Amino acid sequence: MLNTQPITPMMQSAKFVALDIETGNAPLEAVERAIENYKPPANIKDPEKIEAKRAEHAAKRQDKAALLDASPILCIACRTETGGVIFDAMNATGVEIPNWQVITSENEKTMLQAFRTWADSTVTPETVIAGHNCVGFDLPKIRNAFIRHRLQLPLFLLPQMRGDDACEIIDTMKLAKAFTMQHRDDFMISLDTLAGILEIERPKQAMSGAEVPAAFERGEIAPILIYCCIDTETTAQAAQMMLGVAANLH
Repeated sequence: MLNTQPITPMMQSAKFVALDIETGNAPLEAVERAIENYKPPANIKDPEKIEAKRAEHAAKRQDKAALLDASPILCIACRTETGGVIFDAMNATGVEIPNWQVITSENEKTMLQAFRTWADSTVTPETVIAGHNCVGFDLPKIRNAFIRHRLQLPLFLLPQMRGDDACEIIDTMKLAKAFTMQHRDDFMISLDTLAGILEIERPKQAMSGAEVPAAFERGEIAPILIYCCIDTETTAQAAQMMLGVAANLH
């Protein structure tokens, strides 16, 4: 369920930040470029098999266009111990989400700038960052978007940060394997699966992550923002439970 704690001003240091992003499909030219650059495995010599592999790769790239580096970030949601804020690049004027601050921008670049201002004022070396598959997806995707727009990264996202200058990053997908025998050998553990492992109540979802790009193309902005907030709330609860700091632990 969405957290019902009142929102306090965001521009203050946070002990804990859970984050999640949603992405749209990459531009057609980026998809075509990814398809053209495909090189079949060197051990395949048969022309028919090479063409079959090429067709399989093309279909996968078209279906997973939201995972390419060039795909736009539609929103970034962050939940601290005191409140939630979601940065929107879809110009979602008038959208209100209970107990969340919605910061709307006209495009991805201005959203990233707003996110950077918030992050540099909120995240310190003592802040714990949590995300589901954030090491493999969310954080590299955000870094790449900043570079695509030739923007300075938020300090906490600089990959060269080490030691006392670096905040701790918890990937709940990786940590999940320490809390289950049934799924410990799974290559990836979804957030829904993790919620089931930890018995976290999940609101009925209007969509899945795979449906976000199509929803964006249909102009269904509010459901995307709500979906992202719900996932961030779940990530926050899961991380706090697994780290042993959740309020409902005795």
